Amino acid sequence: MSKSQQNFSIEVESMKAVCPLGEVVGNQMIAEERIPVISCEGGCFRGEIARAAAHMVADEVLTSLSQ
Repeated sequence: MSKSQQNFSIEVESMKAVCPLGEVVGNQMIAEERIPVISCEGGCFRGEIARAAAHMVADEVLTSLSQ
């Protein structure tokens, strides 16, 4: 598996709000020892960060599977 050459970090302030469906799916995947990648498609800045990060993870996984 190839490793990403892009390294970056961002700081995002924690929120108390949760997505009920995201919690159910995330906890189920964790129980199955899978890594959940849950992207909020909300119109706020945090939603945009989550969407962009999910796309980056998915692209890297698809790239590694096709090799």
